[in-house]
This record gives sequence, structure tokens and C-alpha cells, in this order.
Amino acid sequence: MSDLLYPTSTNALAQRRKALTPDAEEVFKVFSQTVFADGALDAKTKQLIAVARPCHPVPLLHQGLHEGGTAA
Repeated sequence: MSDLLYPTSTNALAQRRKALTPDAEEVFKVFSQTVFADGALDAKTKQLIAVARPCHPVPLLHQGLHEGGTAA
């Protein structure tokens, strides 16, 4: 098993994801454009999201549970 939490992003992986869930990419693009449109969120909130997002612990929680840990 790989030590990576997520597979490396490749064109082949993107094409497979698009083939398996054809509408998901378009829905995500529309959502992202709507949320991050001028005026939808103030600049400070956008900055907080950009800083906080990489710190989200969910992948590490799932890895811990997979390795026999328990959720707190």
C-alpha cells in the first residue's frame, strides 16, 4: 500500500473520474464559481478558507481508523 493519502493527480485519473461521475466535475465548477464570485464572500473569509483547508484532519482520521484506531 502506498504511503500517500491521495493518489497522484494525473490526466488519466482525471479522465477516469470524469467518466465515472460525468456531472460531478461540472457541478463542482459551478459551485466553486458561485462561492468565490466577487461579493459572495469577503476577502478575509476567502483567505481563512485558503489557509484552513490544507489543515483539515479528515484523511488522517480515516487513516487512523483504518489502522485500528477509534474515533474520539
